[in-house]
Amino acid sequence: MPRNSASPPTSHDQNFKNLILDYPIQAINLFSPQESEAILPRPTNNWKYG
Repeated sequence: MPRNSASPPTSHDQNFKNLILDYPIQAINLFSPQESEAILPRPTNNWKYG
């Protein structure tokens, strides 16, 4: 990154936090799968074969 850049580089920690904020349901499933079963609706398979 150039020295004259207006913003500092984003840290790994901040990138990780941004992923959790962008994908909250997936984060809950990843970090706490047992609890996610209790609080999140189960996905339904509505795919219909033609």
